[in-house]
Amino acid sequence: MIGIAANGKRAGSAHSSFTIRPGSPFSWFTYDEDSDGAGLTITGLSQEWHDLDDPAKNNLIIPSALYGKRVAEIGSYAFVSEKNTLVSVIVDEPVYITGIFSIATGAFQGCFDLKTVIIPDSVISIGNIPFFLCFSLESVVIKSKSPPQIGNCPFAFLEEPKRTIFVPNGSVEAYKTAPIWSDYASQIVGF
Repeated sequence: MIGIAANGKRAGSAHSSFTIRPGSPFSWFTYDEDSDGAGLTITGLSQEWHDLDDPAKNNLIIPSALYGKRVAEIGSYAFVSEKNTLVSVIVDEPVYITGIFSIATGAFQGCFDLKTVIIPDSVISIGNIPFFLCFSLESVVIKSKSPPQIGNCPFAFLEEPKRTIFVPNGSVEAYKTAPIWSDYASQIVGF
């Protein structure tokens, strides 16, 4: 299925040399191409995803590549309209040398039922308020040994005792002392 993103650009097409993984078909996403044409920014979920009558869709795997191009970023406010749908999000491990490297401002803002987010080690930047108003968020797993740069108020208006931020064992102190991350030092534990 070819969808149309909110900006009117084509949101996807079939590509015969890629396998669609069960759980997150490529056609579930809307996206924009980077200006150089080498990468993509995920801008949201397609109408096909919204029409799917399967609760398993709420455990979303965001791929590191779509149609032979790397997914470079989860765009600003990409999932802001998924208030009562997403339960867990796994940002897929990179297939290419460079995978998803940025989660933009407000990417998951208002995903009220989001409980778990797993972020691969390729992510080096997380924008402002990425999990703003994600009231159910219990666990954030960050696989990077170095704390990604993070914007202001990443977990604004969330219950602090409820959430745990998991980071690699050898990196706990680096996260606890890094700018912004240090505000959440009591919630950071090693895995």
